[in-house]
Amino acid sequence: MPTISKAFNYASNLVKQKKYDLALNEFLKITKLKPNFREAYLYIGNLYSILNKKSEAEVWFLDAKKLNEDYIVLYNLGNLYYKMGNYKKAILILEKAKKFENHSESVNLIIGLSFSRLGNVRAAEVNFKKVISINSKNRIALTALAILYYNSNKNEQSLELFNYLSKLYNENLKFKEITRILKERIGQTNIEKDNVVIGKKIYNEFIKSIATDEFSDKYGTLQTKINSLEKKDDNESLLSLSLCHLFNGEPSEAMTYLKKIKEKIV
Repeated sequence: MPTISKAFNYASNLVKQKKYDLALNEFLKITKLKPNFREAYLYIGNLYSILNKKSEAEVWFLDAKKLNEDYIVLYNLGNLYYKMGNYKKAILILEKAKKFENHSESVNLIIGLSFSRLGNVRAAEVNFKKVISINSKNRIALTALAILYYNSNKNEQSLELFNYLSKLYNENLKFKEITRILKERIGQTNIEKDNVVIGKKIYNEFIKSIATDEFSDKYGTLQTKINSLEKKDDNESLLSLSLCHLFNGEPSEAMTYLKKIKEKIV
């Protein structure tokens, strides 16, 4: 057993040093020495996910689940399915995880994001509210709700959330800029249909832009998206580009692309 413990600590340190390939090999060696060492299975699943080998990651997480089904393995498996774009499966697995830990901020957030990707904004709203009840300062859930309220013409509630976001993250101008744009739109009375269409695009682009280490997915990072969109000149791409800059903390660049859209319309 001391040999296994020593090997496990060595492999764990390799993960901390971000030497993922080396760590993976060490954990695989451990499973040969001790086939039912579930903690190693979880590490291997996560390492395959980091290395973008998601099918392999799924196999190891499922094997860990067979050894013992608990919150940790269900969370990892659900998060993996979200990254793979299998949102229905992610929801099913994460709902199981909630039976073990109902007040998990991350689980409810990923469920909300999954429902958003499936176009079920009402279910997404329920889960984002749950996230905020757990952590009233969760930036992703607050921003998603603020945009959803805007799409539903709940303008006062939307503004209230954006103002709250501006106070929470006053070191960055992006939420203040969104608030200013929102106020301008509320003052317009002759483009209700356009408001709804643009609002939906804003929400979809926001959901797609979330690419943190925990929730990275096939849409990649904001900078990758910006580089791709800069090659296009249609209104939808310009709007997406504006939003990417906005959520990347670059309000002046965002306004530049909004002005280009306005110029093309005029």
